[in-house]
Amino acid sequence: MEEYGEGQVVVVEQDAYYSDLSSLSLENRHNQNFDHPDAIDIELFNQQLISLIKGHSIEIPVYDFSTHSRSNKTRKVDPHHVIVVEGILTLHYPSLR
Repeated sequence: MEEYGEGQVVVVEQDAYYSDLSSLSLENRHNQNFDHPDAIDIELFNQQLISLIKGHSIEIPVYDFSTHSRSNKTRKVDPHHVIVVEGILTLHYPSLR
């Protein structure tokens, strides 16, 4: 990333897009398989990546791993020349390939 210069590259982490499980009991949340493709809110992930690619800023969700739910906070990400999509399941989804 250094060769592109500061401010030219942004990393978007798949982990921010885990589905919000706040409607489940805490016990059921802990029993979920977070390594399964269904654990990701792929619609939101796709929507936000497309917006970022089109040059729009996005508000990435902040996922609380201790409660397995989305916090009310977000992280603003502005468009960059290079977007790195990071995560163990990113190549599973045809829309992200």
